[in-house]
Amino acid sequence: MAALLVFPAALVLHAAAVEEGGGQKPAEEPAAERAPAAEGAAELSPGVILTRARSALSGCGAVEAVIEMEVNYPAHYSSRIELLASPTGNERAEILTRVRENTTSTLEVIRDGVLWTEQSTPTGPLVTKIDLREVKERLASEGSRFAPLPALGTNALFDLAGISKLVDFDEAAEVELEGEPVYRVAGKLAEAFRGEGSKLPAGARRWYERVRIFVGAEDFLLRRVELGRGDPGPLCSLDFTELDPCGELPEGAFDYEPPEGAQVVDRTDWAVLQLSGE
Repeated sequence: MAALLVFPAALVLHAAAVEEGGGQKPAEEPAAERAPAAEGAAELSPGVILTRARSALSGCGAVEAVIEMEVNYPAHYSSRIELLASPTGNERAEILTRVRENTTSTLEVIRDGVLWTEQSTPTGPLVTKIDLREVKERLASEGSRFAPLPALGTNALFDLAGISKLVDFDEAAEVELEGEPVYRVAGKLAEAFRGEGSKLPAGARRWYERVRIFVGAEDFLLRRVELGRGDPGPLCSLDFTELDPCGELPEGAFDYEPPEGAQVVDRTDWAVLQLSGE
């Protein structure tokens, strides 16, 4: 599985190295609609809801989260992500991924603009390195329209400002998600990224054909993100089963050194190629 998560630019990269086949897993029933209360009508604006959600994630320091991810394209697989992210972009994520009967563990660390991933393999740990600063600089030099937008790494899941530039959100509703009142905003890929020359990563249009974000009606913290339009459910869903925007940041949380004897591969060129656009 690809170690690089790019959100909102192309979560598709996370599935890029998963073998094709396996079909789609049936999605859960959609959240039940509820008529909004009159006094809360102003809060049902997509812009207001997303602004409140961004504020809920900022100002406290480190963010701790547990995320359950289901991907249904090109094959079905699932991941459990335990994430610690700092406001400066550093992060540490422990990822357990299940593809059919196989389970792999991945450690992802970002420190000072470099993304390290360490993945378990039958022959020992495989370590990859991506210089995220170089990726952004090279994309910008190629004229990529989204180059200033994407955050890179798993903590990019919290980049609501970036996804608001990539997606035109034009729907908002108060609904119930697993019995909890939430706000749901929905939209599709912005018109500016639909034509030739938009230089979106390969496959990104399919992932952003439809986007839905669910946040708590009381605290405005993320509950779920859905990407793409599958049959019958989304191509990808991410459930935030735990989310603390004021988590503790232990000393040395983002320190990383490859294990002795591990194979280390620089994938900076690969990341630029994947993100250069179609």
